[in-house]
Amino acid sequence: MTLTIRGNLVWGQVFGGAAVSGIGFTESLFITDLASLDRAVSEVRAAVLAAQKG
Repeated sequence: MTLTIRGNLVWGQVFGGAAVSGIGFTESLFITDLASLDRAVSEVRAAVLAAQKG
């Protein structure tokens, strides 16, 4: 079974976008940890995870 993409997109662009999204998500959690404010870290981490689901 071959999957096709509509429009002018190619698979490399899809994989590149997924990689950049994953890097951005991981970096947002890393920056939150660098802030090192216990309550704020928990709230920001919950917000990042909630935004990722939405």
